[in-house]
Amino acid sequence: MTESRAVSDDLNQLVWTMTSNSGRHRVSFQTTVDAEPVESTLLCSLTMEGAFWQRDRSATDADVVDDLLICFKQILVDVHALKAFHAQLLRWEHERAHFAVQLGSQARGAQSLSVSVGEDPSLIFNSEKPAFMICYRDGTTMETRWSFVVDQSCVRICIEALEEALGRWKR
Repeated sequence: MTESRAVSDDLNQLVWTMTSNSGRHRVSFQTTVDAEPVESTLLCSLTMEGAFWQRDRSATDADVVDDLLICFKQILVDVHALKAFHAQLLRWEHERAHFAVQLGSQARGAQSLSVSVGEDPSLIFNSEKPAFMICYRDGTTMETRWSFVVDQSCVRICIEALEEALGRWKR
């Protein structure tokens, strides 16, 4: 997996990422600098990536390799909710307060996308290393949920990438 950054090699692309504290998993959002919001929503792609030990080898002979890649090409993200997500991440840095934000615009495309930082009983977490959770629903036909543990550096990198992306995005 490549390093997280707000600007891709294509200077017209804006990317913001949340990476796991192990560095093996990440969720990335991508849009273009000149994207025009429609009814305060931006068309983005959402990519979930993960790496794991080679599954066909013994633990002593295995290397870490790309393990999963999931991409949703047409995610509608509410611009105001994205700014609220940024504000909640900033708040988490100081207060360690758990939060959830509905990023996806439910009004168009029958999509629902929520992100949260907090407790996931299926993971080992604490207040310094909470779970980052993302849930995507496509109407009543599909739902996916993904979570991993993050820490202060993961949150800080995401905050900086969001600030750069929001600053470069033409409003």
